[in-house]
Amino acid sequence: MVKNGKYYIAPQNNGDNFKQLFARLAAEGAGRPVDTKGVPDGPWTPELLTDAICAIDANQAGIEIRTVQIWFQENDNGIGAENIRWLARIFGCNDPESTSQWQVRLQTAKTQLTNDRRAKQNTDKDGTGSQKRIRNSLAEKLEWLLTGQASANWCCQTNLTISWLIPIFGK
Repeated sequence: MVKNGKYYIAPQNNGDNFKQLFARLAAEGAGRPVDTKGVPDGPWTPELLTDAICAIDANQAGIEIRTVQIWFQENDNGIGAENIRWLARIFGCNDPESTSQWQVRLQTAKTQLTNDRRAKQNTDKDGTGSQKRIRNSLAEKLEWLLTGQASANWCCQTNLTISWLIPIFGK
């Protein structure tokens, strides 16, 4: 769909977090100028998106390219509220109603990314979440035993660990 001479994609509530949503929209060229057939000029690059955000009249401060590059990278970094505003204007093709819809969708995606990050952190922590980290090295096993991080079944694991250490250190 073309809106204000740019390629418009309506926001969808499909549960994507910010990184997933942004990657898809950047690849599809949402908010990019279109040719005579209504096809976008190509995908967004960090440089093109930075230039487009800096060209918004209301954006006096601009945006650093490094900030935009972080959005393109595989990481857990999100987006700030002020930058959601600018990105919504890009994806909304400077249409006030579409921009408002994109602002809501981007904020929801940002919240989903935060929730995903917290769930991942809880899973990564030892003894929490659905996965448990496996200690492989001798140093990790000894640290676990000596720091008192052993769980309720520590005696069984201690016996197994001690029986494993006997051949190494002797009786």
